[in-house]
Amino acid sequence: DAPIIASNIAKHQPSSSSWGDDDNIMDLANDDDFTTSWVSNKTVEHPWYEIDFDRDRAFNTISIAEDKANIGKYKLEYYENSTWKPLFDGENNKRVKVNRFSRVWGSKVRIRIEKSEHQPSISEFGVYDEQR
Repeated sequence: DAPIIASNIAKHQPSSSSWGDDDNIMDLANDDDFTTSWVSNKTVEHPWYEIDFDRDRAFNTISIAEDKANIGKYKLEYYENSTWKPLFDGENNKRVKVNRFSRVWGSKVRIRIEKSEHQPSISEFGVYDEQR
């Protein structure tokens, strides 16, 4: 994939998730530190991770970085006018997943993990408004 040349608007924003391991909380997936991770608790069947912006934001790229390639199938969605809308629904087995799409405006964004080889974890979740 082409490099991302925009600032991560998800960095240090409030986040929430399905149940995570006690030492690997959701804040670690958008702390701008690739050595820390949010780790889903292994008992969660359908893990999810969400960023909540302080207002509607424009964005057109989402990246998901993992320590090792693990998450295979997932959905990306954004929240606009009190409704979750789809951005991506499919498979990507890369360690760093870059998802580009037409610019949207939303107050939240989330990943819903549908398939992973092991316990899902996210080192960094990035949201960008790239100039194209």
